[in-house]
Amino acid sequence: MFGISFSNIIVILLVVIVFIRPDDLPKFLREAGRLYGKAKKLYNEIISVKDRIIKEIDEAATLDEAPRAAESPKAAESPKAAESPKAAESPKTPSKVPPELPPVKEEPTEAPARDEPKEDPPLTVSPKE
Repeated sequence: MFGISFSNIIVILLVVIVFIRPDDLPKFLREAGRLYGKAKKLYNEIISVKDRIIKEIDEAATLDEAPRAAESPKAAESPKAAESPKAAESPKTPSKVPPELPPVKEEPTEAPARDEPKEDPPLTVSPKE
């Protein structure tokens, strides 16, 4: 299942028995079971939230597609509308695309003056004494 063979499980159980005294083993297993139950409950809750969000997104997408599907038969009746996407748009329906903004005029700026790179002094190695 997790790449653990039966012999590995036996070794792990022997190590647990050695490090956890047999008297404390029931308490340890009970606590391990509780932690496992909490982890499983949390996992199931996360999965249900994820599924609910996906369902809401799907419902929102179908609501958005419904008006488009209602407009498409009108566009299919007109042969010119099929050729030109702008002709298919109804002037009464607002466009979801924001209007194009005018270009921003950028004034040319002068590049800053660069300092000439300074040369590093040569490295000197002194002999060991």
